[in-house]
Amino acid sequence: AVVSTQSTGAVIVADSFNSRFKPITLDKPRCLLPLANKPLLDYTISHLVDNGFWDLILLSCAHSDQIDQHLSDTYGSDSRLTIRNIILNSDNVANLGDAMRELSVDGVIRGPFVLVTGDLVSNMDMRSAMEAHQRNKKRDKEAIMTCILKRVLPGHPTRGLEDDLVICVDPETNQLLRYQNANSKRFEYELDLFNRHEVVDFRYDLMNTYVIICEAHVPSRFGDHFDIQEMESFIKNIIGDEELCSETIYMHTLDHSYAARVCNLWTYHSVTQDIMGRWVYPVVPDRPSHDKYIYRGDGVYLSHSAKNYKAQIDKNVIVGPESTLGRESRVSDSVIGSRCEIKSDVHITNSHVWDEVTIESGCRIDGA
Repeated sequence: AVVSTQSTGAVIVADSFNSRFKPITLDKPRCLLPLANKPLLDYTISHLVDNGFWDLILLSCAHSDQIDQHLSDTYGSDSRLTIRNIILNSDNVANLGDAMRELSVDGVIRGPFVLVTGDLVSNMDMRSAMEAHQRNKKRDKEAIMTCILKRVLPGHPTRGLEDDLVICVDPETNQLLRYQNANSKRFEYELDLFNRHEVVDFRYDLMNTYVIICEAHVPSRFGDHFDIQEMESFIKNIIGDEELCSETIYMHTLDHSYAARVCNLWTYHSVTQDIMGRWVYPVVPDRPSHDKYIYRGDGVYLSHSAKNYKAQIDKNVIVGPESTLGRESRVSDSVIGSRCEIKSDVHITNSHVWDEVTIESGCRIDGA
């Protein structure tokens, strides 16, 4: 069966509700921080549009005025795309649970929807996951969510500590049975779990992409539990006691597509490197857009308006519009933003230089 996304909405949670990018985010929302010279939120919106989602709901809290302005400037002229920005009161909303409860009160969700975070970078085709959710609902009327998980081995650069999960699953149905952070000192599973399920798999090779296909009443279930703050707690609460709670959650796994969240500084750098290395193709800087880039091979992208005055450019480099590279300078594994001036004999390695920065002659920058 062909699944149409026209009857399924998409909700983007733009706020991170944490301080991992402070003090940068004191003046700017995390979802608008530049990633490979493109606002992070634009990767999430592009991914949804590529999958046929044209009616989007965005939940914003901190710096919502900046997000509103960005949506207007970037997408206001696209008559096909509708984005409703629901501004959450920061006095009442401090975490994802609060945001979902506000969404329930607002009453805009009237059918199944896809829940994503505003820091997602992905090239996945969501049709197989949507089809899997429909099969789950047809087989199990109590199914309320399908979580999209990606096979990522421990230690991978895009797998942060918060994604270090041990997951217990029924391999026949892909029903999630237990969901626990691997940092826990103890893992306890009741014997009755093995009586109810003939085969149980324990997986330590999966990372939650936080792309979740939800039934319409999922936000109201957060309202039933005011102590739940994060999605992990919600999942554990639903699947933790099969006798008291009949609702079920399933998983759909990705083996080849790319999906990662930019949730900390480590993944910020790792995902940037993946974009330059074309692991997220067709999500690459030279994809047709307002800012035109020329791909020179070896992960090197130069804006049409950038000027290079005999600087050495090694692998994995992006140079933004109207930026200049001075003589005898050298850049590798780094991003240079727009309207930057890199003067002579400057060495930049493993760094992210944002817009309108001037670096004086002779400077050495590594890991910034």
